[in-house]
Amino acid sequence: MQKSGKVHMLDEKIATAQSIIAAQSVPICVCWTGGGKDSAVLLHLVEQTLDNFPPLLFIDSASEFPETYAILDQYRKTHSVFIETARMCDELEVNSNARCSCTEGKIQAIERAVLHYDLRLIAVGIRRDEHEARAEESFIHSYETHERIHPILQFTEADVWKYIEAFGLEVNPLYKKGYRSLGCFRCTVMSQTGDRERGGRATEKEGLMAELRERGYF
Repeated sequence: MQKSGKVHMLDEKIATAQSIIAAQSVPICVCWTGGGKDSAVLLHLVEQTLDNFPPLLFIDSASEFPETYAILDQYRKTHSVFIETARMCDELEVNSNARCSCTEGKIQAIERAVLHYDLRLIAVGIRRDEHEARAEESFIHSYETHERIHPILQFTEADVWKYIEAFGLEVNPLYKKGYRSLGCFRCTVMSQTGDRERGGRATEKEGLMAELRERGYF
């Protein structure tokens, strides 16, 4: 993997990520979010480590930003993309405290995708520093129907941006407008000064993240 001096400080973290990826004995499907910063880094690492284009899993909330769908259309020309659609939010739920009812729908969509596409191993771009519910996560997590690996778990938000800059990766243009963490347009607002990274995401869902992850949420 060719890299600039800007990522030398990440060498150990990159090596750890690549060793996790290379150690897997079954095909990897990459959870990809349509230009999300973390999944962009994850996908690049997998492609560089395995020297191929792995299939991508895109969970469509049916309420994604237009910019996300534009990147999805672009990647479908070069990658095999498995798309599973979650149920749409209804008006009552959109106006509730949770602000986004697609959480349950996404869990169900992930379960359907695992069974439909026979996904035994999914690589997910979560990080320990982005949410307290992920702080104690392990590099490999076994669920009833499949396993997940988290190769960039040890990266920080700053690491991710250094990596993106160093390798010139394409990410969702919404980041340049002030978003720090992207979900569907119903549950994502622009970050405010002083916010945590996921401060613009649905507050009730964020509070239940540990429970949701045990049930299969990414």
